[in-house]
Amino acid sequence: MTKQLWPSRQFKLANIFATSSIILTSILICVFSLVHPILADAALCQSIFTPAYSYPNPPTFWDGAITAKPPLSIIIANVNMSPETTQDSYYVSVIDQAEAAGVTVLGYVWTNYGAQDPTTVKNDINNWKSLYGVNSIFLDGASSHASDESYYQTLANYVHTTSGAIVMLNPGVIPDQGYMQF
Repeated sequence: MTKQLWPSRQFKLANIFATSSIILTSILICVFSLVHPILADAALCQSIFTPAYSYPNPPTFWDGAITAKPPLSIIIANVNMSPETTQDSYYVSVIDQAEAAGVTVLGYVWTNYGAQDPTTVKNDINNWKSLYGVNSIFLDGASSHASDESYYQTLANYVHTTSGAIVMLNPGVIPDQGYMQF
């Protein structure tokens, strides 16, 4: 008997643990259920992603990540822990190249384990959209405590106001079960 893990009929990406290592490449396992619980071929669920925490001038790391074989699905772009208020042309260039190659770019935003003012986080999310055209967000320094779930649910809902946007959380530990609903 197959146990249904998620009640949703949509893809759910959960429990993403990344490090700040530039060289780290991880396997993200997505879990989904459509009409029947978890019957998909494993090859359809695996995605490779990498944090791109290096300045893209020269774009050596970015070039390697964008042209990697097998191809990456996701690159997490980190502009000084959160985007500035001024556009950086080097980031514009590599983000455009990544997206042209079919790689989804997530903008890095620090949340300080739920202590960062939500207005500040939303401003960072808006800066990713307006400066770089990046709609999907990687919320780093995420709390793993049940008491902070509403904070992250609010931020996830804010990101999801853009159709198709992805939100990844990095609590660095196994989070409370309630985080699996985002």
